[in-house]
Amino acid sequence: MSARCLLRLACASLAAMLVACSGGSKSGDAPVASFGIPIGIQRFLLFPNPVVSGAGFETNTDAYASAYYAAIDPYRQRTTLDQFKAASGFGTGGGGAQEHVAVFRDVRDLGYGRRMTGRYVPGAAGLPERVAFVVENYRVDVPGGAHTRANVDAAVAQDSAWHVGTSAIEWSCHPDDAGDPGCRRYAKYYSFAPDGKRQLAVDLDGQGSKAMPGPCITCHGGRADALEADGSFPKVANTVLNRAGDVQGRLQILQVESFEWSATAGYTRADQESTLKDFNTWVLCTYPMATGSPDASGPNGCTRRAAGTNEWQGGAAALIESAYGGSTLPRPPSTTARFRPDGQGKAACTRKWCGPTAAPATACAAPKIRTTSISPRRANSAGTPSASRPTCSIAATCLWR
Repeated sequence: MSARCLLRLACASLAAMLVACSGGSKSGDAPVASFGIPIGIQRFLLFPNPVVSGAGFETNTDAYASAYYAAIDPYRQRTTLDQFKAASGFGTGGGGAQEHVAVFRDVRDLGYGRRMTGRYVPGAAGLPERVAFVVENYRVDVPGGAHTRANVDAAVAQDSAWHVGTSAIEWSCHPDDAGDPGCRRYAKYYSFAPDGKRQLAVDLDGQGSKAMPGPCITCHGGRADALEADGSFPKVANTVLNRAGDVQGRLQILQVESFEWSATAGYTRADQESTLKDFNTWVLCTYPMATGSPDASGPNGCTRRAAGTNEWQGGAAALIESAYGGSTLPRPPSTTARFRPDGQGKAACTRKWCGPTAAPATACAAPKIRTTSISPRRANSAGTPSASRPTCSIAATCLWR
């Protein structure tokens, strides 16, 4: 929920960049005294192409974050981490719900140790009722500011001394549509301080606080349009749902091969492989089919609906399917597999996973590849929006070094 990709540099993966922030004195959420106008590297994790308004950017204010939270949580059921967990059903059983915990370090992202709790609730007609993740972030201060495996070990131990905050994301109906089993679900982003209070903004990289939902949708994709004249959060025009707060962001794929692991029993990659496959399966269930396609069944029996004409078309589903050996996800990814984005850079940069049995002529022996973010354009709120999509590792460019 957070965290995140380096604009024009190596970008990460992670259905866990979950971060969010909220309100002001009116809402009771933790406010930020002043944002100002970030320059240079301080613009990292600020949504691309913002418009200057007064002494700062129009999408980087307490008012912007407050309006976002008012749109996605109008009845204030998620103003603390405990409330979020209760409202999303964490820690409860029944109804076929599944809940797992995984712990790892996101080497390609901001280097945090992540303690990720995921929850999947099936619904009617195969539609997932809810997919939610809560991610505790841990950063151990070491000389020189380097990130080490100490971060993941702190996450395993849940050492509060190094807990820097918790990110959360929920893919679900709007509260007003909760009684409709066929409602359109969408992603909602939250950020909570170490004390559990919901925040308006978050400083993920030491370059200053950024207002929500900007730090999330920088990598999760979507739109950050200006507030309406009455100060309410805008709707993205020409979408199927057409509801304020649906920024057209998505859940991110967990690129398992990019993580670092603890040596503690129960928290190695081998120990957690099946959990992470479940997480990626749940993410896949939230991805749409292309416009005009019939609804399709996901690998766990979930129903994937078709996107609207102006919406993201779900092409990133191919990354998950390729990683796990096909549309039914028949196997875990090889421990030596590395995804090769297609169509860009040298011919050897091909769209495939290279495992132990790959032929010598494939890209497996090629130079290392890193990914860069391709950020969506800031669209004209009055015009037809361009298709939104998750960014970072999903929209990747092969760079050779």
